[in-house]
Amino acid sequence: MNPAAFPSRVNLSWRQDLETHFGENPFTAREARELDIGPSRLNRLLASGLVVPGVRGLYRLHDRPSEVLGRAQEATKAISGSVIARRTSAWLMGEDARSPAEANDEVPIECAVPRTRTPSRITGVRCYQADLPADHIDTINGLRCTTPARTAADLLRWAAPHMALACVDQMARGGIVTAQEIFGVLLRSSGERNVRRARDLAASLDRRAESYGESWLRLRILDAGFPAPEAQIPIRDDRGVVVYRLDLGWTRRRLAIEYDGEEFHGGQRAAVADARRREDLRTRFGWQVIGVGRGEVLGTSLALERGIGELLGLEPKIRRRSW
Repeated sequence: MNPAAFPSRVNLSWRQDLETHFGENPFTAREARELDIGPSRLNRLLASGLVVPGVRGLYRLHDRPSEVLGRAQEATKAISGSVIARRTSAWLMGEDARSPAEANDEVPIECAVPRTRTPSRITGVRCYQADLPADHIDTINGLRCTTPARTAADLLRWAAPHMALACVDQMARGGIVTAQEIFGVLLRSSGERNVRRARDLAASLDRRAESYGESWLRLRILDAGFPAPEAQIPIRDDRGVVVYRLDLGWTRRRLAIEYDGEEFHGGQRAAVADARRREDLRTRFGWQVIGVGRGEVLGTSLALERGIGELLGLEPKIRRRSW
């Protein structure tokens, strides 16, 4: 296999994990998740063509190169001195900054040129002026793009806050960027537009988040002014064995909020299993666990904040959503 055929070093490592465990055999999304390839990462592999869907919820490996990579290569060839940036750079590193409402849209091709150049106008490409220090530029499969730290900082500055935080959480989870590296990039942009917002989001970074939904939910909790929740709280039985792990919560209050994603919590069977698990947490461990879905987390209503506020005995400090 030729590594240059693949869209990024990150995606290649995920594919290699799948190949090692399954070879040419089909696998399920749940089996992929056991290798720490959750829904967002599996979606990136599907979009890249490195994984293709089969019948009855099965997936197989494939060797087709990424269409997004090809479009990005065309853009940098057409725009002299350009560097792939922002959401496109994030995609090449394995993360998708498109919102769920944009899921069926093409991945945007975004690039940056030095401030001494005029941004080019090419159909299907968004070009920006930016400071591009040499140490902010990396190479993926021969394609010049911003480094993970610069990409993360740019997402936190320019992408929708909830999508930016979700992507950067997963980049940190994958070990390709740290909060310290992001703050280092932002320090060099002090005083520029959206840098303060980016710093606030970077301060909320948590590499323990296992899905975009958990990041969205955590951001809503923080935006409402509530105490920062703990992440991935282990619940142990009398022998000290971890029997459950809760997405977000407050141990002292024995209160947890979980994001019920559609892939693993959709359907009647999953609903019954969730109800049984949460009843066991209530009766055996004294925990109150509330599950919320995408509509509640990404909707415009503030019912979520009011509901959490009632459980915490606190008044939400937010009066309108900013994202």
